[in-house]
Amino acid sequence: MEIRLDDFSSSTFDVKQWLNAQFSSASSDPISAENRTDTLSQKLTTQLHFLATNSQQSNDRIKARFRHQAPQIARDIASLSKLVQETQVAISAFSKTIDAQSLSANALERVVNIETVRGQLEKSVSAMEYFRDYADFPRKIQRLVDEGDVEKAWELVDRARAMSKSFGEQPGENAVDIGASEQKVRDMAVTMVEAAIKEQDADKLAGLRVLLDKHESGDIVRPAYVRVTTDLLTERLAVLLADAADSSSIDGALDYVSEAVVRERGFMELAGIDGVDQVLEGLLVSMCELLHPSIQAILKASDAMFVFDMYESMVGLWAQLDRAMSDKTLCVGGSSEEASGDGEQVPESLRLLLEPFIPYLTSFVDKELDGARTQYLEPLQQIEFGRIEPYTKQAAETIKALFAHLNSIVERAFILVPTTRLDAGVASIAQLVADASNVVSDRLAETAQRFSIPRLALDFYDDLSAGNPDEFGTAIYGSLTSEDKLNAASAVVGLSVLGRHISESTGALGSAIARRWSEHLGCAGETAIPVVECLRESCQTTMELSAVLEPVRALGLTEGLSQLREAPGDLSCKLSAAVVFLLTSGFRPALQRLPGLPVWHAVKQSRSNMNIEVPTFSVSPTEEAVELGEKMHILLPELEQLEVMDMQQPEQPPVELYTFVLVSLDTPCDASAGGLAIHAMLAFVLQLVLRNTVQRVGEIRPPITSDGRRQIEADVEYISSVARSFTAECGVEFDELQSQLAGNPVPDDSPATGLAERLSDLLSIS
Repeated sequence: MEIRLDDFSSSTFDVKQWLNAQFSSASSDPISAENRTDTLSQKLTTQLHFLATNSQQSNDRIKARFRHQAPQIARDIASLSKLVQETQVAISAFSKTIDAQSLSANALERVVNIETVRGQLEKSVSAMEYFRDYADFPRKIQRLVDEGDVEKAWELVDRARAMSKSFGEQPGENAVDIGASEQKVRDMAVTMVEAAIKEQDADKLAGLRVLLDKHESGDIVRPAYVRVTTDLLTERLAVLLADAADSSSIDGALDYVSEAVVRERGFMELAGIDGVDQVLEGLLVSMCELLHPSIQAILKASDAMFVFDMYESMVGLWAQLDRAMSDKTLCVGGSSEEASGDGEQVPESLRLLLEPFIPYLTSFVDKELDGARTQYLEPLQQIEFGRIEPYTKQAAETIKALFAHLNSIVERAFILVPTTRLDAGVASIAQLVADASNVVSDRLAETAQRFSIPRLALDFYDDLSAGNPDEFGTAIYGSLTSEDKLNAASAVVGLSVLGRHISESTGALGSAIARRWSEHLGCAGETAIPVVECLRESCQTTMELSAVLEPVRALGLTEGLSQLREAPGDLSCKLSAAVVFLLTSGFRPALQRLPGLPVWHAVKQSRSNMNIEVPTFSVSPTEEAVELGEKMHILLPELEQLEVMDMQQPEQPPVELYTFVLVSLDTPCDASAGGLAIHAMLAFVLQLVLRNTVQRVGEIRPPITSDGRRQIEADVEYISSVARSFTAECGVEFDELQSQLAGNPVPDDSPATGLAERLSDLLSIS
């Protein structure tokens, strides 16, 4: 290392460049990097002091010589004026004078240069002292770090940073690395912050945060908190999940997550950590990433009810977390106030928590119905259809259990199933109800075939002429004292129990679905969580969710409920028609014979063979009319017998037999007439018989004789007297027939105008 004085004499001398050059030239010395800076600084300081001393001595000598020669020069100049004329001598003297003047000029120039060098050397010495102080910062900082005094260490770092601005870039290995020292202080601060976090010392962490903010290093606290807390929470959660692996229950883990969120929120608020919601979302994501595979594994090995319960637990957990995170609604992952114009997005933590359930939610109804078919429908189809009492009991129990299960499916469906799939789910439920109804319909068809009940009688219950007694035998047309008819009645009444269960349960199920749908719409903006709905509907934002749900909410469950109402089909009507057939079958043979009786066309002789005038006697009713009257007399006992038979059936439905029949057939009769449904049923059957009687009279082939008319009047009068002993209402058609037989004209506004006109044409023939 060589110091040249010429470097200091330059007018453009730069202390920092000169020092850097000296450090660079010494970088190849075989000295360790640790001691190189101090050694070089000491050498430079010593040499600069020496040069400065020599420069001062030279300056003094030159000044002394100048002071000594100055009088001589002055005298030479004075003598020069006297010796002008002495040319040769003058020239010689002038040459000496010139030499003296040159010497003086050189001396002045040297003095100036020496002053310049001395000043530059003094500056260099001062700079070296300043640099030695700067170079000592790493050692001082290290000592403070070792002592754990983070506050003083940061103060030294700040001073070193301020001093470093007076130096340019320090090339080579001799450069003082303040950045490394600062990193040591930062590492120490991080260690202290992490310790405070682990100890849950919010006051200590708050103090450290204030100190770090003061030294523009507050960015240390939040990342350290996230890192340490994430490790602690996930480590503990992993242990809980491992312990829960054998029990297939993660309730303990879920409770821990909920408690952790509440605890950490309070800690962050006390410590003054900013961005609480975002930090909590990050912690939740870390924990949910651990929960995600455990949830998937449990769902694969669980039944539907467990999935439902677990899903409710997850949604409940999310609601708790939402309340714990902020007073704002659904702030997790960004508050509603911060939502973009496209709406709030689904937080990643929620996606991890509930995404394993999505396949189960979309297929929930179908999977549950598959289980219901196996558990209820198939056993219903396989019940032996032998003796009606045990069959009815077992089938009714199965049907009630089926609808109880369907109701539970509906309750859970409105919680689990996406709104856009609810209508299709209800339609699937309707199909299962239809299948159950078809089982009973098939049993009714078997009963009709077994007991020779005409199929037409089940389709057209009000046409008592349907079927032919010769084709179906006579037992079914007898009274309930007949064993065959009693067995048929027992089967029909037993099947009606099942039909009533299906009808009532279907109606109740439809009402429950409509009510739940109304509640679902009503609470959509209150108790429902929009981001959960977004996830279930595979939407990205709440704005997209609104666009998807708007048409669904407007249309409702129209298709599904319509199919559910139609699911039982005509089972109720067919069962009711079968009951009506049992009560009216005894009337059918007489009614079928009525139009073809020869008495309508017969003419009685007015005189005997002896030409004696035969007196006119009152006309007796025909055997068919008498038979109809007799059947009317036993109608009430048969109604009572069926009622008793129905009451003795196991698994009684809430609806009475005759109420069910009257409602199913949509009759104009008041089911509460006389205070009992049996009275209304009696009136209904009698009116049905009377209406068919009128129709059969209208089928008499004209012309009829006056005696035939008198016979009709007698039959109608007899039938009327019997019927009116049971009911005051005989029906419009029968009243019109009586009115015409009495000679009254047909009113223009008669509801039976067409039939009345036919009867009028028939009865006017004499």
